Amino acid sequence: MDSFLEQELNDRGQAKLALSRSDGVEVLSDEVTYSDYAEFLDRDNVKYLRELGLRHRAISFLNKDNLNRTQFTLQFGDHRGPIRPDEAEQLATLLPHIAKALDLGRPIKKISEAHHGILLAMDQLTIGVCVLDEFGSAVAQNVEFVRQADQYGVFAIGNDGKLYFKTSADQLKFDQLRADALNNGKFGARPRKEAVATQTGGYLCIEVSPTHQIDELGTISHAGAIVFSQDTSKPLDFDFNTVATCFRLSPAETKVARLLSQGLTNAEIAEKIDRSSETIKFHTKTILSKTQCSTRTQFVRLLGSFRNDTLG
Repeated sequence: MDSFLEQELNDRGQAKLALSRSDGVEVLSDEVTYSDYAEFLDRDNVKYLRELGLRHRAISFLNKDNLNRTQFTLQFGDHRGPIRPDEAEQLATLLPHIAKALDLGRPIKKISEAHHGILLAMDQLTIGVCVLDEFGSAVAQNVEFVRQADQYGVFAIGNDGKLYFKTSADQLKFDQLRADALNNGKFGARPRKEAVATQTGGYLCIEVSPTHQIDELGTISHAGAIVFSQDTSKPLDFDFNTVATCFRLSPAETKVARLLSQGLTNAEIAEKIDRSSETIKFHTKTILSKTQCSTRTQFVRLLGSFRNDTLG
């Protein structure tokens, strides 16, 4: 091997140069590596191949982002010439499917082999979690996400393995979340979320987090996403002690914040704690100001980061 390694690397380098100019999956004959056929046959690496009953080769790179990742090579017997144009054309219709299968299969295999621990941890969450690859296909779901899909039917995994929402309006919301995920949405530094109505009158709060690089998925660059779905019909247990500390809420403001999280109006809160509506209005305004929220809805979304019950 050492005697002709340099020529092998040179041949591979010429093939990479010739095939890196396009995004398609193409098949390249070894004819591009020589201009003198006699000189080609006299090379040490070709002599070695001929000892094995081989002569010509053809190569294709199935990942143009990383030419060292997946290489497809054909070896031809010493009794025949290089790959023919019709053979290359036939292969060119098949190899893109092989390339896609390998690209999708690797991360799925990695998940199935190495991440049972993570999947089990996901199943302890009271929030639905669905991991999508760059093509929108679901590669992992936790039990809460499956439960929400079965119970409410507002989203489902299609026959093609992709995540779809039932109505066109909800699908549009989801598509916008994925497209705009990098911009952190319209709530400033907070993750952008969308409320999706269920047939029972409740809402699922959908959030999408982009994934650029997930080492566990076995890819250098991963343009997928993680979808989180919170069932707002479930009682929520927030850590108000931490909320009060983070945003410097007074005891009175913390008490009002607890009742705000339950969806009570100013009048209802005033009656519950025996204070005037004007006092509750003042506390509410102060709470929104300290937490940099413009509406009560945003404040409740904020509280989602301070839940005590994310683990079942």
